[in-house]
Amino acid sequence: FVSAVGTAGTVGVTVNGVDVEGMPAVTASAAGDTTIVGVVVGFDFDENLLKLAQRDIKRKKIKNIKLIKSNAEDNFPFKDNSFDVVIFFAVLEHLINRKQALREVNRILKPKGLLLLSVPNKNTAWKRIQRYANLPYFSDSDHKIEFSQSSIKSLLESNSFTVIKLNPVALDMPFVGIIDMLGGISLTLYKVLSQ
Repeated sequence: FVSAVGTAGTVGVTVNGVDVEGMPAVTASAAGDTTIVGVVVGFDFDENLLKLAQRDIKRKKIKNIKLIKSNAEDNFPFKDNSFDVVIFFAVLEHLINRKQALREVNRILKPKGLLLLSVPNKNTAWKRIQRYANLPYFSDSDHKIEFSQSSIKSLLESNSFTVIKLNPVALDMPFVGIIDMLGGISLTLYKVLSQ
């Protein structure tokens, strides 16, 4: 799923953003226009991923991104009401304490702030076939959970978010996990294969 959710149900102008763990390199690639995004702060617990993201930022000469080593399972290293937007792509399914992470997202979001979220859809046709055959169906062996539309909506609403839009991911085939894995090696290759 790709979901856009916010505490107030409205989208404001993006002034500050944060990529909370996972995918700082994607944010680095997309955040070059400082007229749209003032400051982007990313964090991850993996120093190697941070180094890759920093190298991408430097290569692209992006000046508005700051990276921090931290863990989404802990309290976030930011003040209350600090960010207009939080980007949480491919993170929630890797966390054990998802409610704590969502409380922290809510804490650091400004009033009327926006959470952009993506999580894996456990009810794709391919995953249903895998479950029927008693095969492992998570698209990543590190996933603690994958979500149905109702389960992600329920989790978000129980943590004081209002769901604005919920869209199921269209890509559904046996090779999705391989494509995701390749994204960790080459974002360019990932873009080509996922189109």
